[in-house]
Amino acid sequence: MILAMVAVMGATGTAYAAGSFTSSLDNVPPGFGSREWSDSNSDANQTTIRTWSCWDNLVFQSTAKPTYELLKRNVGPVTSYGRVETTDCKGNQYSYARWTRPPSGTYNFAYRLVNGRSDNFSAAEIYVTW
Repeated sequence: MILAMVAVMGATGTAYAAGSFTSSLDNVPPGFGSREWSDSNSDANQTTIRTWSCWDNLVFQSTAKPTYELLKRNVGPVTSYGRVETTDCKGNQYSYARWTRPPSGTYNFAYRLVNGRSDNFSAAEIYVTW
């Protein structure tokens, strides 16, 4: 009986991402755009970019804090949902950029800066959920 309650509560009480993909970035310049994805906005989840094990390709520093911009691909001009500077992801650390539940549409993200500078950037893993 207790296991059945836990199973039902777990199934109904947890929101799951509508989609995700994993990639990496290798010496990309500022303005580099990711692949596109479609978000139907059928759930209450935010869009998140998780970065792991990253570095600034020009300047060796003890930190690497990338800035990403979420872009909605429209028939006309592209809509920006703003830039987010993440926490440090150098070494074996995770950092996150989050946007609260953007409307349905086709999206991609663009890498903009690292540590506030326009340097090329690398990350061993990028995990995007929406």
